[in-house]
Amino acid sequence: MKSRLIYTAIIVAFCSNVAWADEARESRHDGEIANTKLTIKSLNQTVTGNTAAVAANKAAIANIQLTPGPQGPAGADGAVGATGAQGPIGLTGATGAQGPIGLTGPQGPAGADGATGATGPQGPIGLTGAAGTNGTNGADGAAGPQGPIGLTGPAGPQGQVGANGFDGAPGAQGPAGPQGPAGPAGPSGVIDPAALNAAICGLYDAAGAARPGICPYAVGDTGPAGGTVFYVDATGTHGQEFGPELGPAPWGCAPLNIPAVFFDSTNTTNIDGAANTAAIMAACADPGIAARLADAYVSPNGSTGWFLPSVLEGNRMFSTRLQTGVRVDHGYLLSNQYGPSYVYGVGNNGVGTFNQYAPALLVPVHSF
Repeated sequence: MKSRLIYTAIIVAFCSNVAWADEARESRHDGEIANTKLTIKSLNQTVTGNTAAVAANKAAIANIQLTPGPQGPAGADGAVGATGAQGPIGLTGATGAQGPIGLTGPQGPAGADGATGATGPQGPIGLTGAAGTNGTNGADGAAGPQGPIGLTGPAGPQGQVGANGFDGAPGAQGPAGPQGPAGPAGPSGVIDPAALNAAICGLYDAAGAARPGICPYAVGDTGPAGGTVFYVDATGTHGQEFGPELGPAPWGCAPLNIPAVFFDSTNTTNIDGAANTAAIMAACADPGIAARLADAYVSPNGSTGWFLPSVLEGNRMFSTRLQTGVRVDHGYLLSNQYGPSYVYGVGNNGVGTFNQYAPALLVPVHSF
């Protein structure tokens, strides 16, 4: 109950204040209106007074213009007035003459490729080109089955008579006929043993066979290996022959000392050319030395076993040079060594020393 009375009192006070405020506001407005009217009246009086003053000023200005005095200083510029409203747009002027064409600018970058257009209609067929080169033949195909045998053709004309055939084997011997009468006795013949022996030996040589004891060799004969015989023993069935000229070739490796082939006044036993050749090849592996050329020689009839001759065999060749025709004047290497820098050879003056390191000619020798 008490709170209701307080609430009612508050409302009454608020309404009284509002009404009072409204009355005060109306009273103030009325005063302001009266003051405005007084101001307007005062302005009208001022304007009337100003009009009379303006007329007086004009008369004074007219008198001043009749007798102008010195020009006064320019007054200060007045304040810039507000921008007026934009006037209407004028008519479009006539088109001016075209100016000169400017220089061509640099080419711009290529644009991206456009989309591929639709395929056009097929053009006319072109002229036929020249024929190309034939390709390589393909592999032969498998053989087809044999066809049927054709009909037998007509018989051809008879051919020419062929050559006579080989003789048939001899027939069996017939029975012996009766003995005829004895003929008259002939003159007594003379038998030449040397001619008969030579004929027999010639048959062995022609067949490439070794001669028997009744067919001795002589100096100058062709030997069993196809060389020229330059030495024979007392029987004539054993000896030595020389082959063709070979080289030139070095004697051996440099430097090279081989005691097994030394020959001098204190050592006269190394006179076997075959043994000396084997010793040189064992001490020097070079393929082109004289001893190796002699060892590798094969005669036209296939004989091997040739060697570089020793000082003994060189002396024999020199002794029979007139019967055999051996060209000792060309100078041939021998298989013996004399000291560390010299070797033996055979020349115009017989057996002598050669420079071990100077290539020279040689003739291979074969024993039989």
